[in-house]
Amino acid sequence: MAVHAHSWNGLDAWFLADDRLEAIVLPTHGGKIISLIDVATGRDWLWKNPHLPLKLPSLDRGDQATAFVREYDTGGFDECFPAVSEGPYPSAPWHDRRIPDHGVLWAADWHAEKEADTLVMVARMRQFPMRFERRISLRDGRLRIDYQASNPTDHPFPFIWSAHPLLALEEGMRIDLPVGHGMEVYGSDRLGDRHTPVIWPHASGLDLSRVANRGYSAKLAGSAPSRGWVALALRDRSLRIAYDPHDVTDLGLWLNMGGWSPHSDFAPYFNLGLEPCIGWGDDLAYAVSHGLSHGTLPPRGERRWWLELNFETGG
Repeated sequence: MAVHAHSWNGLDAWFLADDRLEAIVLPTHGGKIISLIDVATGRDWLWKNPHLPLKLPSLDRGDQATAFVREYDTGGFDECFPAVSEGPYPSAPWHDRRIPDHGVLWAADWHAEKEADTLVMVARMRQFPMRFERRISLRDGRLRIDYQASNPTDHPFPFIWSAHPLLALEEGMRIDLPVGHGMEVYGSDRLGDRHTPVIWPHASGLDLSRVANRGYSAKLAGSAPSRGWVALALRDRSLRIAYDPHDVTDLGLWLNMGGWSPHSDFAPYFNLGLEPCIGWGDDLAYAVSHGLSHGTLPPRGERRWWLELNFETGG
């Protein structure tokens, strides 16, 4: 396994690669993982926006409520923290601050360095005095991301964290969740109002596990399957995302089956957000006020969790 700094399309990047998986990380662009390649097939499983070019992230211009989706939704794997939706931070002493669209990490300054066989990345946020660390390593074809969020203040810090990998879709793919797993609609143009129950994989006459460009979009939210993994399968290959369900408690699904884009002159996107989370839905203030699942960093404390991504035959 190799971890090394290199240039990617003229940008500073870090490469993690072995004979099974290759990942490319861009610390100057919000710590984005821009490529996740299955070496056996050569397929990059991360979606790339054909309309929006990569550019240095900034929250100093534009409307924070739509800055990410309108200007920086370029694809790849981002991190959302302390929430996904733009909105007010719900707790003192930060209740006068607003959470930007898709959180703060995509526009944070990330420091990246190699420690032995691990890429260590630390983000410090201008909006909130928290520390967010990812330690990324690759062993035997398994890309492991160890997370640590730290609170140096004397106040508890409620949060929602969501992994935000946007996956490139093809007709006939299958989303692998346990049959009968319960979720709810967070937002949709076809599947009902918020909190409409969904028993996987069926809703509104659709088999949601079967990927097809049907012209709808939906965000689902619910508990993370207790088996500790979710997957997306293409023929005899699958991308599996594993987690510890005691720490990563929730799951978000962004099903964009050709139903949405933020620009009227763009064709609707065809992609999937397969998103292990800590917290229900996207809106932290809503989760806190309605007693829904969310995380809390204790005063002078921290939270740790992890993900593992790998490619498998079968599924």
